Parts: sequence; C-alpha cells; structure tokens
Amino acid sequence: MKFIKANDDFIVAKCPNCGNIKHILKNTCFPSKEGFILNLPVSCECGCVYDTITNPNVKSGKSLNFITKILNIFAHKSINISSQEEKYNDKKGSNTSPNYSNTSKEINLNNLSNNAKLELAKILFDSLKLSVGFGNSNSQLNKIAEKILKEAKDRHKILDKIIELCKDIDDPKAYLIVGRAYVWKGAKFRKEAIKYLEKYLINPTEDSYEKGYVTRDGENVKITLEIHLFWVYSDLGKCYEGEYDFDNALRCYKLANKMDPAMPSGYIRIAQIYTKLGQIDEAIKLLEQAKKTPYYQPKKVKNVLDNSYHIDDSFKVVIDNSLKDFINKKEKGYVYRPRKIKHNIVE
Repeated sequence: MKFIKANDDFIVAKCPNCGNIKHILKNTCFPSKEGFILNLPVSCECGCVYDTITNPNVKSGKSLNFITKILNIFAHKSINISSQEEKYNDKKGSNTSPNYSNTSKEINLNNLSNNAKLELAKILFDSLKLSVGFGNSNSQLNKIAEKILKEAKDRHKILDKIIELCKDIDDPKAYLIVGRAYVWKGAKFRKEAIKYLEKYLINPTEDSYEKGYVTRDGENVKITLEIHLFWVYSDLGKCYEGEYDFDNALRCYKLANKMDPAMPSGYIRIAQIYTKLGQIDEAIKLLEQAKKTPYYQPKKVKNVLDNSYHIDDSFKVVIDNSLKDFINKKEKGYVYRPRKIKHNIVE
C-alpha cells in the first residue's frame, strides 16, 4: 500500500489497485526504511493483500530522515534506527557491535525448550520483514536470532532455520510456522506446505496467530480466528491450485470464503477454480450470488482522521468487474489449458 499521512493513532494508506483508503492502527506496524511493515497482512476489499506500506516520496539517502520523523508517533517502541543500523553495519570486533563470539558455544539450539524454539522461529520470521531490529521480549533469543541472521546467506537459509527449529514440535503453532515457511520458500515446496498447513487445520487454536486489526466492510475490526483461517485456507488453496489439485483447491477456497465472506477475493478464487474445472456457469452463478450479499451494497464510511465520509463500493466494483470478465470468457468459448510443471516437488 502507498503511504499518505500519519497521526498519533493511524497510518493512512492507499491501495494502488483500487484506490481504497485504509486507516492502519499504529500499533499493528513498524517503521522501515521504505515506509512501514505490518505485523499482519491487511486485505483490501478488491482482493489485494498487503504486508508493507511504502512511501513513494522516499528517495535513496532521505529514507532515514523520513523514518526518524515518523518514529515520533512510535515512541513507545523505543526503536532507534541509527543504533540498529550500526549493529549491522559495524565491522566485526567494533566496540558498538554485539559480541556473539561465544553465543554458539554457550547455547545449543537443540537444547532450547519447545516454547523457546517457537519464539525464536517467530523472531526470525518477523526479521524477514523488519529492517529496524528486534523487540525486547526475550533479549537472549534476540541475540541468537541476530547471530543467525548475520550468518545466513539469504532468505531461504533463514526459512530453513525456522523449519529446523519447529518441524519436530508437536504443536499447532509449530505446524503453522513450518507450513508458512514452506509457502514462503516457493513452488518447489508446495507439498511440504500442504502437509503442515493441513496438520495445523486439524486443531487451529486461538493462541496460534497474532492479534491485531484489519479493515472489513469499511471498519477496523479485531482479527478473529475466522479471519486468520481465511488467510490459512487461502494459502493452502493456492498450494493445491499450484499442484493442479483443483478439487482440494476448491474445498479450501470455499472454506476461506465461509470464514471471511466480506473478502471479494474469496469469491474470485472459487470462480477461477470453477473455470479451470470447466464449470464456468458455476463461476458466473457464484458471482451473481455475491451480488446478493450485504457486502455488495456501497457503504458510507467515516474517515477517523478528519471525520469526513466517503462511499466504499470496493466489494461491488470487484465483483461486477469479475462477473463481466467471466461472462466475456464464456461468450468467447474460453477453455482452460494448464501449463507444464517445470519444477521438481520435494517429497
């Protein structure tokens, strides 16, 4: 999303796809050099999902000044950009750099408790998005995480470490972390992602996901287990779809839509699978049904910053445009032709 402005409570951002304005609570994001990193993804009514807010006015060499100013509204986090950059940029042996010379000898990761492994994996996961350092919840684990990051050659090495930490832990939180790590590793690891996400979904728990806020139906609402499961089922559905297992993809997308029916992307994904299964009439029927839901009606939404109002018709626009597209495909006799899979799936 694109940064517009900020005040003491909210970051105001714009969806570049549909132009919808979002008000993101400040305690759900962290500043970065390019703008902000969201603790949890924010879904737009048009179907886009964002985990970053970028500032188009930030230029190379000026980003630090921009973030330093914005940090005034994040004072409670006590994050010092300059000091964090020094930690990563100072040469080994510098007086200002953390001393990790004995960390690996003092702590064997295999000897960590399962809870510590889960927390460390979470810190590493967050580090893939954050560029301003770590929190203070567990300073020892933060030091271990920083050492791992300094030694990791790339993003995949960090994901491998996350998987190594959690893959043998018999806990829904571990299944979710490992499953998402495999999702992030890409197409070659879809089968492993499917295995762990399915395992997690047998018993998803309230303590397995981050709490926060998202925008739904024109309002900021707390993330519930249902909203969280919308994302999990959507990720799982994408994995099945990538494996050309359209029956299971359809099952997952339907469950995602049931969890969070206010998201138009849920309807679109189901319609796309129907089309791939040669059931384009079902796709059109589904989108016609979406027009009968309460989310289809434009809503008057209040801007919390200046108390002004605007009409939010994002759900309607997305459904109408998609319906038009599917009808056009039917008229042209569209037939789905799958591409060949070029990668080797990890067993």
